[in-house]
Amino acid sequence: MKTDKTYIIIGGFIAVFGLGFFLILKKRSKAKITSSFDVSAAGNGSSSIPKGDYITEPNWGQPFDMNYKKEVETFLNKKVKGLDSFTARRYAKKLKEAKNPFNDDEAVVAEIFGKYLKDKAQVSDLSRAFWNVYKLDLWKYLTTFLSSNELTKYIRKPIRNLPNYRI
Repeated sequence: MKTDKTYIIIGGFIAVFGLGFFLILKKRSKAKITSSFDVSAAGNGSSSIPKGDYITEPNWGQPFDMNYKKEVETFLNKKVKGLDSFTARRYAKKLKEAKNPFNDDEAVVAEIFGKYLKDKAQVSDLSRAFWNVYKLDLWKYLTTFLSSNELTKYIRKPIRNLPNYRI
């Protein structure tokens, strides 16, 4: 009788310890991704911010990274065009309102990413404004209501056709 209780207690401890270990490992693996635009393009998770006296090239495939525009300006040693604060907040509000409980407004997403944004630096400005207003990652928010096909059609394809920056 006592042996059965001992095995149950030991098994319980092992299960709790194993679950905690699994959750810690899962959290660490998610922390390595620097931007969520395209996980396959995230590479090894390293940042392109200068570490010494040299300047590394920005990750051109990560326009949803809020630091993308700063990295481009550091790389070029020039200011680049971007969205003004008012326009970025207006677009952020439209994107936030595009998600509805019954019918999402994909036309708003297509219009902003297909017509209004002129370069990837503006995408970075929009991502920063969305974070500042709603404290949400823009890419993750868009994935909550757009399917994979819609993300490709309305966001990935138009962004890939945009220039990296404008001076």
